[in-house]
Amino acid sequence: MNSTQTSNETIDDFSNVSFASSSISSIDITPLGKSVVWKKFQTVMFVKQNIQNPDSPDEELLTDFVACINCKELYGKNTGTASLNRHKCAHELKSQKTIEVYTELMRKKKKIPTHLKNETIEKCVKFCCLDIRPMSAVNGEGFKSFSQFLLDTNTNENDKARIYKNIEVKLLQIESEKNSEPSNLLPEERHVPQKSSGSTPFSEWEDVENDFELFENIS
Repeated sequence: MNSTQTSNETIDDFSNVSFASSSISSIDITPLGKSVVWKKFQTVMFVKQNIQNPDSPDEELLTDFVACINCKELYGKNTGTASLNRHKCAHELKSQKTIEVYTELMRKKKKIPTHLKNETIEKCVKFCCLDIRPMSAVNGEGFKSFSQFLLDTNTNENDKARIYKNIEVKLLQIESEKNSEPSNLLPEERHVPQKSSGSTPFSEWEDVENDFELFENIS
Protein backbone atom coordinates (compact mmCIF):
# COMPACT_ATOMS: atom_id res chain seq x y z
CA MET A 1 0.00 0.00 0.00
CA ASN A 2 1.18 3.48 -0.78
CA SER A 3 1.72 6.10 1.88
CA THR A 4 -1.43 7.76 3.16
CA GLN A 5 -2.72 11.20 3.94
CA THR A 6 -5.65 12.18 6.12
CA SER A 7 -8.75 14.20 5.42
CA ASN A 8 -11.38 15.94 7.52
CA GLU A 9 -14.08 14.34 5.38
CA THR A 10 -16.19 11.63 7.02
CA ILE A 11 -18.09 8.72 5.49
CA ASP A 12 -20.74 6.28 6.67
CA ASP A 13 -20.10 3.38 4.32
CA PHE A 14 -19.22 -0.06 5.72
CA SER A 15 -17.34 -1.16 2.62
CA ASN A 16 -13.54 -1.12 2.46
CA VAL A 17 -13.23 -0.23 6.12
CA SER A 18 -9.92 -0.81 7.90
CA PHE A 19 -8.10 0.26 11.02
CA ALA A 20 -5.92 3.33 10.87
CA SER A 21 -2.46 2.32 9.75
CA SER A 22 0.65 2.89 11.83
CA SER A 23 1.61 5.77 9.54
CA ILE A 24 -1.23 7.89 10.93
CA SER A 25 -1.09 6.65 14.52
CA SER A 26 -0.07 10.13 15.63
CA ILE A 27 -3.44 11.62 14.65
CA ASP A 28 -5.13 13.21 17.66
CA ILE A 29 -8.62 11.73 17.77
CA THR A 30 -11.09 13.23 20.23
CA PRO A 31 -12.08 10.67 22.93
CA LEU A 32 -15.47 9.14 22.20
CA GLY A 33 -16.62 9.11 25.82
CA LYS A 34 -15.54 9.11 29.45
CA SER A 35 -16.54 5.50 30.13
CA VAL A 36 -13.64 3.05 30.43
CA VAL A 37 -15.35 0.78 27.90
CA TRP A 38 -14.33 3.19 25.13
CA LYS A 39 -10.71 2.26 25.77
CA LYS A 40 -11.50 -1.09 24.14
CA PHE A 41 -12.64 0.50 20.88
CA GLN A 42 -10.85 2.50 18.17
CA THR A 43 -12.10 4.91 15.52
CA VAL A 44 -12.28 3.29 12.10
CA MET A 45 -10.58 4.83 9.05
CA PHE A 46 -11.66 4.39 5.45
CA VAL A 47 -8.81 3.86 2.99
CA LYS A 48 -9.52 5.55 -0.32
CA GLN A 49 -7.11 4.51 -3.03
CA ASN A 50 -6.27 6.89 -5.84
CA ILE A 51 -6.87 4.67 -8.85
CA GLN A 52 -6.21 7.35 -11.39
CA ASN A 53 -2.78 8.09 -10.00
CA PRO A 54 -1.30 4.98 -8.31
CA ASP A 55 1.86 6.84 -7.36
CA SER A 56 -0.05 9.32 -5.24
CA PRO A 57 -0.62 8.48 -1.56
CA ASP A 58 -3.83 6.79 -0.47
CA GLU A 59 -6.29 8.91 1.45
CA GLU A 60 -7.70 7.81 4.82
CA LEU A 61 -11.01 9.25 5.92
CA LEU A 62 -12.55 9.24 9.38
CA THR A 63 -15.78 7.24 9.58
CA ASP A 64 -18.77 7.26 11.90
CA PHE A 65 -17.86 3.81 13.17
CA VAL A 66 -15.73 2.33 15.91
CA ALA A 67 -14.41 -1.21 16.12
CA CYS A 68 -13.41 -3.53 18.92
CA ILE A 69 -9.63 -3.52 19.23
CA ASN A 70 -9.67 -7.26 19.85
CA CYS A 71 -12.08 -8.76 17.30
CA LYS A 72 -12.64 -5.79 14.93
CA GLU A 73 -16.44 -5.91 15.28
CA LEU A 74 -18.01 -2.64 14.12
CA TYR A 75 -20.30 -0.33 16.09
CA GLY A 76 -21.69 3.11 15.36
CA LYS A 77 -20.21 6.05 17.26
CA ASN A 78 -23.63 6.70 18.77
CA THR A 79 -23.80 3.23 20.31
CA GLY A 80 -24.43 3.47 24.05
CA THR A 81 -21.96 2.22 26.63
CA ALA A 82 -24.52 -0.33 27.87
CA SER A 83 -24.45 -2.06 24.48
CA LEU A 84 -20.67 -1.89 24.31
CA ASN A 85 -20.37 -3.43 27.77
CA ARG A 86 -22.37 -6.41 26.52
CA HIS A 87 -19.80 -7.01 23.80
CA LYS A 88 -18.15 -10.41 24.37
CA CYS A 89 -14.61 -9.03 24.33
CA ALA A 90 -15.51 -6.46 26.98
CA HIS A 91 -16.59 -9.32 29.26
CA GLU A 92 -13.44 -11.32 28.52
CA LEU A 93 -11.16 -8.36 29.16
CA LYS A 94 -12.99 -7.57 32.40
CA SER A 95 -12.64 -11.16 33.59
CA GLN A 96 -8.96 -11.19 32.66
CA LYS A 97 -8.44 -7.96 34.58
CA THR A 98 -10.11 -9.48 37.64
CA ILE A 99 -7.83 -12.52 37.45
CA GLU A 100 -4.75 -10.32 37.11
CA VAL A 101 -5.74 -8.21 40.12
CA TYR A 102 -6.42 -11.32 42.23
CA THR A 103 -3.10 -12.87 41.19
CA GLU A 104 -1.27 -9.67 42.09
CA LEU A 105 -2.94 -9.55 45.51
CA MET A 106 -2.01 -13.17 46.20
CA ARG A 107 1.57 -12.44 45.15
CA LYS A 108 1.77 -9.51 47.55
CA LYS A 109 0.12 -11.43 50.39
CA LYS A 110 2.39 -11.48 53.41
CA LYS A 111 4.03 -14.85 53.99
CA ILE A 112 4.47 -16.40 57.43
CA PRO A 113 8.15 -16.19 58.51
CA THR A 114 10.01 -19.50 58.69
CA HIS A 115 10.94 -19.03 62.35
CA LEU A 116 7.27 -18.55 63.24
CA LYS A 117 6.33 -21.72 61.38
CA ASN A 118 8.99 -23.67 63.28
CA GLU A 119 7.83 -22.23 66.60
CA THR A 120 4.25 -23.21 65.80
CA ILE A 121 5.34 -26.78 65.10
CA GLU A 122 7.19 -26.91 68.43
CA LYS A 123 4.14 -25.58 70.28
CA CYS A 124 1.94 -28.23 68.66
CA VAL A 125 4.36 -30.99 69.67
CA LYS A 126 4.51 -29.63 73.23
CA PHE A 127 0.71 -29.48 73.37
CA CYS A 128 0.42 -33.15 72.38
CA CYS A 129 3.14 -34.23 74.83
CA LEU A 130 1.88 -32.31 77.88
CA ASP A 131 -1.74 -33.37 77.40
CA ILE A 132 -0.85 -36.88 76.22
CA ARG A 133 -2.64 -36.42 72.91
CA PRO A 134 -1.96 -38.11 69.58
CA MET A 135 -0.27 -35.95 66.98
CA SER A 136 -3.44 -36.23 64.89
CA ALA A 137 -5.17 -34.04 67.49
CA VAL A 138 -3.74 -30.89 65.91
CA ASN A 139 -5.32 -31.89 62.59
CA GLY A 140 -8.81 -32.12 64.03
CA GLU A 141 -11.49 -29.61 63.07
CA GLY A 142 -12.11 -28.79 66.73
CA PHE A 143 -8.49 -27.86 67.37
CA LYS A 144 -8.33 -25.78 64.18
CA SER A 145 -11.55 -23.98 65.07
CA PHE A 146 -10.33 -23.22 68.59
CA SER A 147 -6.94 -22.03 67.30
CA GLN A 148 -8.64 -19.73 64.82
CA PHE A 149 -10.77 -18.35 67.64
CA LEU A 150 -7.63 -17.53 69.62
CA LEU A 151 -6.16 -15.76 66.61
CA ASP A 152 -9.30 -13.75 65.95
CA THR A 153 -10.05 -12.84 69.57
CA ASN A 154 -8.18 -10.38 71.77
CA THR A 155 -8.84 -11.94 75.17
CA ASN A 156 -8.30 -9.89 78.35
CA GLU A 157 -8.04 -11.09 81.96
CA ASN A 158 -11.76 -10.67 82.69
CA ASP A 159 -12.64 -12.70 79.63
CA LYS A 160 -10.25 -15.48 80.65
CA ALA A 161 -11.74 -15.65 84.16
CA ARG A 162 -15.24 -15.90 82.71
CA ILE A 163 -14.18 -18.56 80.20
CA TYR A 164 -12.45 -20.60 82.94
CA LYS A 165 -15.64 -20.53 84.99
CA ASN A 166 -17.78 -21.60 82.05
CA ILE A 167 -15.35 -24.39 81.20
CA GLU A 168 -15.38 -25.65 84.78
CA VAL A 169 -19.18 -25.63 84.89
CA LYS A 170 -19.37 -27.46 81.57
CA LEU A 171 -16.86 -30.11 82.68
CA LEU A 172 -18.76 -30.68 85.92
CA GLN A 173 -21.96 -31.04 83.93
CA ILE A 174 -20.37 -33.61 81.62
CA GLU A 175 -18.89 -35.46 84.59
CA SER A 176 -22.28 -35.50 86.31
CA GLU A 177 -24.00 -36.86 83.22
CA LYS A 178 -21.29 -39.48 82.86
CA ASN A 179 -21.63 -40.64 86.48
CA SER A 180 -25.41 -40.85 86.17
CA GLU A 181 -25.16 -43.38 83.35
CA PRO A 182 -25.64 -47.03 84.41
CA SER A 183 -22.45 -49.04 84.52
CA ASN A 184 -21.75 -52.75 84.84
CA LEU A 185 -18.37 -52.09 86.43
CA LEU A 186 -17.78 -52.72 90.10
CA PRO A 187 -17.32 -49.56 92.25
CA GLU A 188 -13.60 -50.15 92.65
CA GLU A 189 -13.20 -50.61 88.88
CA ARG A 190 -14.86 -47.33 87.90
CA HIS A 191 -11.78 -45.28 88.82
CA VAL A 192 -9.31 -47.42 86.89
CA PRO A 193 -8.11 -45.50 83.81
CA GLN A 194 -9.27 -47.17 80.62
CA LYS A 195 -7.15 -47.46 77.51
CA SER A 196 -8.27 -45.23 74.69
CA SER A 197 -7.08 -44.01 71.32
CA GLY A 198 -4.91 -41.29 72.80
CA SER A 199 -7.65 -39.29 74.58
CA THR A 200 -7.87 -38.78 78.37
CA PRO A 201 -11.22 -39.32 80.21
CA PHE A 202 -12.63 -36.27 81.99
CA SER A 203 -12.49 -38.13 85.33
CA GLU A 204 -8.68 -38.06 85.15
CA TRP A 205 -8.54 -34.28 84.96
CA GLU A 206 -7.37 -33.27 88.43
CA ASP A 207 -6.98 -29.59 87.72
CA VAL A 208 -8.94 -27.75 85.02
CA GLU A 209 -6.55 -24.80 84.86
CA ASN A 210 -3.57 -27.07 84.27
CA ASP A 211 -5.31 -28.68 81.30
CA PHE A 212 -5.86 -25.24 79.77
CA GLU A 213 -2.33 -23.98 80.38
CA LEU A 214 -1.97 -23.14 76.68
CA PHE A 215 -4.98 -20.84 76.84
CA GLU A 216 -3.73 -19.12 80.03
CA ASN A 217 -0.55 -18.01 78.27
CA ILE A 218 -2.51 -15.80 75.89
CA SER A 219 -1.93 -12.12 76.53
